[in-house]
Amino acid sequence: MRDSVPDDYAGTLQCAHCGTILRVVTRNGLTVDVRRRKVELEIPEGLPDDLRRILSDAVACLESECCAASLVMARVFVEGLMSRAGFRGTLAEQIQTAYQQKVISDYAYHLASASRLMGNYGAHYAPTLMNLEPTECRLVLELVRGLATNILASNVSLNH
Repeated sequence: MRDSVPDDYAGTLQCAHCGTILRVVTRNGLTVDVRRRKVELEIPEGLPDDLRRILSDAVACLESECCAASLVMARVFVEGLMSRAGFRGTLAEQIQTAYQQKVISDYAYHLASASRLMGNYGAHYAPTLMNLEPTECRLVLELVRGLATNILASNVSLNH
């Protein structure tokens, strides 16, 4: 018997036979895109679906070598993470408040600040923007993953 296929799905699946990670998109019950993941990034368990999707999109941008877009999506992920944790204001203010309230560690504060700054860099034109390297973007994705892990470990509700 065939496993049920969701009508609409965008995310990753792991092949039961070889373990390969695939990025899959289905619309109206039909598979419209399947790609082998080039970038392996463990998405933390416990993230709401919208944040999982945003982080997956950041990875997809990097896989397509759209470095600036990957940085911007990583920043959007951090903003969503902070907003879902109940913090308000600019992203810099949200990060600062989370740190002051001891929701995030010193380490996570620096992860969040660095990813915010890199996301800002990716969002605004500069002649050096084309010099971004995939390894730099990969590092930012690791930073935001670390931040998410830190926030999830603090048991803060992400349902705000």
